[in-house]
Amino acid sequence: MGAMGVSHSGELILKAAVEYNFGAGVCIEPAAHEFLSVNTGPMAPRKETEIQYNDMEVARKNADKTKAMERIQRINTPILIFGRDTDHLQGIFKLTNEWMHEAGKDVTWVSFDHPVHGYVFINAQPDGSYRPDPMQEKTFEILMSYFDKRLKSRVSGLIESTPRQRSAD
Repeated sequence: MGAMGVSHSGELILKAAVEYNFGAGVCIEPAAHEFLSVNTGPMAPRKETEIQYNDMEVARKNADKTKAMERIQRINTPILIFGRDTDHLQGIFKLTNEWMHEAGKDVTWVSFDHPVHGYVFINAQPDGSYRPDPMQEKTFEILMSYFDKRLKSRVSGLIESTPRQRSAD
């Protein structure tokens, strides 16, 4: 089984991977501040009401690495993290990747400059059609390739194909 999530649901995939093993996780702009024990209280850097952790070093200074690494050490699921270059939490996304690498986890990082939060998901247009931009097409190819590699390799040889009998119509 593979799982994908954007923002807080990306963080939930990380939290689930601590407790359960599954085929692969894709975390798109994972708002992993709780997962990394990053300070989000009144002293956290803000621009008006929005927390500002675009800089990884600022996120690192405000995170509890010991608690974060205790969680990360328990992960056995391969994780693909999509960042977004201009996101106000990009430093948290990068720090998640760095600490997972440091812990020897199977983690892959990619990041793009896109104006839309959750850009990897291709949403329907008002008329019901789907018109991904070139970057969304590229990210879709990346995540599908990742799932193909991670999920198919885990079931290879375990599932035997049986031809379906056709009716005699």
